[in-house]
Order: sequence, then C-alpha cells, then structure tokens
Amino acid sequence: MESNESGAKLRLKMTFAVVALVLVLALGMAVPLQAAGSQPSLTIDVVRVAALGQWGVIHLLDSYRIHYDSGTAPVSSLDFGFSRIYRNNVYFINSKDNAGRILAIDSDVTPSPDVYWMRVHFGEELTLNKTYEFRVAFTLDGLVTPAVGGFQYNFTAAPILTQDARMANVTFVAVPASNFILPQNSPYLAISLNGQPALFREYRPWKAYSEETFYAPYSTVNQYLVDLTSAQRDIIVGSAGGLSVKDTYNLHNLGIPITSMTITLPEGASNVMAYDLVGTMWTSAQNPPTPYQVTVSPRYSSGVRNKENFTFTLTYDLPQMKYLKQLDWWGTYNLTIGLLNTGDDLLFDNATVNIITPNGVTVSNVKTSMQSPLSTPIEYDPSHREFTLQGVITQSNVTVGLTLNYSPFWSAFGTLPWLFGLELVIAAFALPS
Repeated sequence: MESNESGAKLRLKMTFAVVALVLVLALGMAVPLQAAGSQPSLTIDVVRVAALGQWGVIHLLDSYRIHYDSGTAPVSSLDFGFSRIYRNNVYFINSKDNAGRILAIDSDVTPSPDVYWMRVHFGEELTLNKTYEFRVAFTLDGLVTPAVGGFQYNFTAAPILTQDARMANVTFVAVPASNFILPQNSPYLAISLNGQPALFREYRPWKAYSEETFYAPYSTVNQYLVDLTSAQRDIIVGSAGGLSVKDTYNLHNLGIPITSMTITLPEGASNVMAYDLVGTMWTSAQNPPTPYQVTVSPRYSSGVRNKENFTFTLTYDLPQMKYLKQLDWWGTYNLTIGLLNTGDDLLFDNATVNIITPNGVTVSNVKTSMQSPLSTPIEYDPSHREFTLQGVITQSNVTVGLTLNYSPFWSAFGTLPWLFGLELVIAAFALPS
C-alpha cells in the first residue's frame, strides 16, 4: 500500500515537473514573439525628382511619406543610401520635414563596400497609425556625361532602403528641347514636367537593398556641361582701407559651345573689369545694379567649343562698410565675406582663397560656416592665409569671419591712414541723420 502511494506521489511530482517545464518553454517562446510583435511595420512611399541645372549640376529631391501600420516601438530615424561608386559625385545634402524643421543627418553610418548608408533623424517620434513626411535634398555633379548620340544620366534610381517601399516614383528633368532615346517596350515614360522634357519610371514595390540605376539617354542641342576645374580668389584689404576682390575661373567645356556666362558677384560690387589670358575683355569697367551680375563673353565669336578651355578673371571693389566692422576703437576689425561666388549653378571642383593685407596686419579668429555632412571640410593655412575648398556648389555656405589686428608699431607708420580713415567713415555712418 505504501509502495503504491509512493509511486503515485512520484508520478504526481513528475507530472508537475513536466508541466512546469512546458510552462517555462512556453514563456520563453512567448517573450521573443511578443518582442517581435513590437517591431514597427511601416508603409513607405518615395517620390524622387532629379532636375538638371544650367551647367550640368543635378538637384535631386526625395520626398518620403511613412505610415506606421503596426507595432509598439516608436520610430525616430530612417536609414537610406546610394551606391558607393557615386560617393564622389554627391556634394551636398540637407533635410526638412513638412513642419519646416531641419533634420539632422549622419553620414556613412554602416560602412559597406557597396552602399553609402546615411541616417536621417525625425523631428518627432513616429507612432502607431501616424504618418510622417519629410524631404531630403542632394546636389550632385558628374552624373550627366557625353554619350553616343547625345548625353546620358545615370544614378541609383531611388534611395536604397532596409525594407521594401510600397512604391518609388522617379523623374529625371532634362534641359529644354531634349529628346529621350528609348527602346521599344521600355519601362520608362517620356513626359513633360512644368514645361520641361522629363523621363518617368515607377517602381512598385521598390525592393529593400535594391541598387538598380535610373538610366536616361537623350539628345539635345541645348546641353551646357562645364567642368570648373579650378578657381582662385584674392581678397585684398588695401592700405587706404579699400576692399577689393580678384576672381579667376578655369573651366573646361564638355557640352555645346559657350558664347557667354553670367556671373553673380557679391552685394555691392562695383568697378568690375574682366580679363582673359590676352588682356582686358571690356573697354571700360562696369557697375552692375542688383543682383550684381555681369556677363563674360569669350573674345572669339565661336565661343568656347566642346573640349576647349577658357580662363578669365574678374576684378572689382566692395563697400568696406558692409564687409568690415570695427570691433574696438584702436586697431581691431572683423571681416565677414563669402570665400566664393555661389550665386550661380556651378560646381567649383577645387578653389583657393587668399587673404591679402598690408604689412603689420595680423589675421586671427578665423571661423568658417558649418558644412553639409557630405561636403569636404574647408582647410585654412594660417602661415599663408590661404583657404582650400573642394566641391563647392550653390547651396554651400562658405562664409568666413576673421579678425584683422593692427600692430601699434606698424600703425604709427604705413597703416595709420587706413586706421583713421576707416574709423572716421564708421563713426560718420553711425551718427543719426
């Protein structure tokens, strides 16, 4: 009898042990299932427009619409990328959401041999059943190249993502009077966008990690394509207080002949003169009104033909009252000025900027503006007072601020006329009328 009771107790204990083990296993499986269920499920739509600028620069705008379908974990960022082979063609990036907030972007967040990954941080967390919209703008160059019968554009079709997008609508906008060269049964569609010839393609879905390229071959007689190989600017502060600039452009033409170029100068530019390698190009100096633009035309009627080079120089004066500010009464001034003219849709491949002052003037507190995550940092050589810049485009902020200091010893000699003259002008300007 006791043996039977002991056996029953043993079987009961074993049953409890098995039940407990099953419960532990079940709970262990349930935890990851619950965690997986908390992961967000998103619906992503992307619209990409790549617009070709006057001189071959591409302005690319990606518009995102993200809806949170299911899950519990909030979403605060999105990883996206482009094929790494194009890294050296991308010069600028920024992002804003539909509320106008500027969004932070991290570059090269996940090193990969194939994809250049970036991360955009949302202005607010995205939660269940909510929608978030934002835009990412790029500036690119070197993606339009000469081809048989005309030109071609080639770039990653849409942003590379880590999950499928429901759709990606992609449009390339060419220059006027362009004709796209399409084979039969092409997935691309030639359309018109705001009166401009354009090529459209829809990807539905746009697959995760897809590196498919958007290829647009076209013919045109209107394609300017300029490689601004180098530029140099001398910012000259004269001993009498004058402020003048000397800009030299070296360009290589890859498109149709260039018979003229319009250059936008800094505000207040006057006494403008143009030179080429032969000599002066104008009979007299120009004083352009707002927006301070001048037109430079090669001296030969044929212009700058395909694969030819053109070098020209512009010299002009700037109002000291706008760019030079007094910091104290004796010998210290602030100079704030753009390192390059970025008012035109050009890419400066390489540029140097020199600060030239009278003897006895020192330069300190040099501060340059914040750059885009994809921009090459501005370098400054204090021993030669020289800035080095690469990949500067219209959207680049290349303003510099620096302090000019006058040595009291030297001020007693050559720089006194500048010092007192500038102070008198500033004092007169500050007096109430």
